[in-house]
Amino acid sequence: MAMVSTGIPSGFPEGSKHVQKRGKGGVYPPHHWLSAPSSAQGVLALLQENDTDIQQAALMELKDLVDVHWMELADALPDIEALAEEEAFPSRQLAAHLASRIYFHLEASADSLKFALESGDWLQLNDNSLYSQTILGKER
Repeated sequence: MAMVSTGIPSGFPEGSKHVQKRGKGGVYPPHHWLSAPSSAQGVLALLQENDTDIQQAALMELKDLVDVHWMELADALPDIEALAEEEAFPSRQLAAHLASRIYFHLEASADSLKFALESGDWLQLNDNSLYSQTILGKER
């Protein structure tokens, strides 16, 4: 982005949510951009733990990362699917939801639908997202 004389990146109006702080170096983006994880690898490693509480916490984190880090998560699909298919695992529906979202990004519609149907209450189709529309089979 080109800088204009005000020090604000062009395309972002003064007071924009994209421009939050001024300092010696100019205008900085909101700090939450800086806190976004750049990789899901650390969280994915937690799926290998034997403690179901840790695995469940990892799935919750991964649920929030899936739309950005789906490519990394795709490598862990066998582990996520195993949790989704394990009858005794308390968060198997969450694992199924996560698998469905990953398959959606991989454009594997049949697998995405299969796991979506197993995700129970995690399947929320009342929004207008591309994922929901795809699962419902509606054209956008």
